[in-house]
This record gives sequence, C-alpha cells and structure tokens, in this order.
Amino acid sequence: MQIASGGTNARARSRRRIEANYWPGFVDALSSLLLVIIFLLSLFMLTQFFLGQELQGRDTALSRLNSQIAELTDLLQLERSNS
Repeated sequence: MQIASGGTNARARSRRRIEANYWPGFVDALSSLLLVIIFLLSLFMLTQFFLGQELQGRDTALSRLNSQIAELTDLLQLERSNS
C-alpha cells in the first residue's frame, strides 16, 4: 500500500513540475513587453522635448520678426506723414 501511494505522490509531483514550467516564458514575455513600452515612452519624451525646443525657437524668431515689421511700419508712417 505504501508503495502505491508513494508512486501516486511521485506522479502528482511530476504533474506539478510540468504545470509550473510556463512561468519563465510568461515572465520573459512580460519583461520584454515592459522594456519595449519603456523604450517607446522614452523615445516619445525625447521627441516631445526636441519638438518643443524647435517650436520655442520658431516663436522667438516670429516675435522678433513681428517687432521688426512693427518698427518698419512706424518708419513708413513717419515717411508718409513727412511727404
């Protein structure tokens, strides 16, 4: 009787070992997915930073050009009033 129950326990243990083998693959897949998400997020953040810098530079240049246009408009108005 003890031999039969020992054999049953061995089969149950081997079934448990076989069932637990999916965890390493699952953990590898999740860690790979997490690495891809972190990489894409950092890429998105860098893109946003550089695009923001580019837009800020354009805004600065645009405001400088607008002030030059206003100055030229004032000078033209003075010339027209003197003529």
